[in-house]
Amino acid sequence: MEKNRKNKSRVASPGNSRRDEGLVARNVTVNGHRTSLRLEPDLWRALEEICGLERVSVHDICTLVDRRRNGLSRTSAVRVFALTYFRAAARSAGRPSSANILASLPELATYRQQQQHVSRRAAHLG
Repeated sequence: MEKNRKNKSRVASPGNSRRDEGLVARNVTVNGHRTSLRLEPDLWRALEEICGLERVSVHDICTLVDRRRNGLSRTSAVRVFALTYFRAAARSAGRPSSANILASLPELATYRQQQQHVSRRAAHLG
């Protein structure tokens, strides 16, 4: 019975072809622990785009979002983060930039600074 309910939830309504794709589960590492997220394919593509623009991994984004989810489910928090990121981009002439993400998730600035520090230190020692 439960199995039938799951299958029915994936059926697209007429005229809504985007829903045909369903949710995609992927493994991510959050705070050093492996877990999975089930998101729409468009949302996975949006996260990949954000990661490319910000030069961080999906795992990094998910860890940072997890630290600020304030009672939301992890999946909901990731959706809100992506929406916030692209809303900030739309307000700044439609071009995502580091300033936009830093406004929506200040911990990323600290993380990036730590990464740069470690890279400089490794270059100095190597």
